[in-house]
Amino acid sequence: METGTEHPHLYRFGFLATDTAGSLSRRPNERWRLETHGPLEILLHEETDVRRFDTSSGSALLLGWAFPIGEGDIETVIERVIASPESGLADQLSQLSGRFCLVLQTGQEIRVVTDPFGSRTIYYAAASPGTFASHAELLATHLEARPSAQTEAFAQTEGF
Repeated sequence: METGTEHPHLYRFGFLATDTAGSLSRRPNERWRLETHGPLEILLHEETDVRRFDTSSGSALLLGWAFPIGEGDIETVIERVIASPESGLADQLSQLSGRFCLVLQTGQEIRVVTDPFGSRTIYYAAASPGTFASHAELLATHLEARPSAQTEAFAQTEGF
């Protein structure tokens, strides 16, 4: 991905995840670690926090940091998030704050959600389901995607 001489804060707190085993062989630099969580392989920046929560309803990976708002501890709130149907997910997520990505797995379904205010952006490509990242360039490099000709032309304009 990179040359290995990049600034240590490049993609700080970042991650790249995929459900395609063995496809994350290129790391941004040697400080990134590779972890496996269920069907996912995840490359993680050295400062990215990961916590796993397992319940009878499913499991969750917390990438980043979160804390509960109001009643209950983080475990209780995330348990409710895991158990909530899609229609009630927003209400449960509103009980968390921080800068995080939650990877929810119930049965064979994997859902990726972010904090309610969206300070943790998630990038994904419809052509590659099961792959997502914290930074667009991490995802694009992994997928070997290039900007469109229109995007490259726009980036060369004075207004850009």
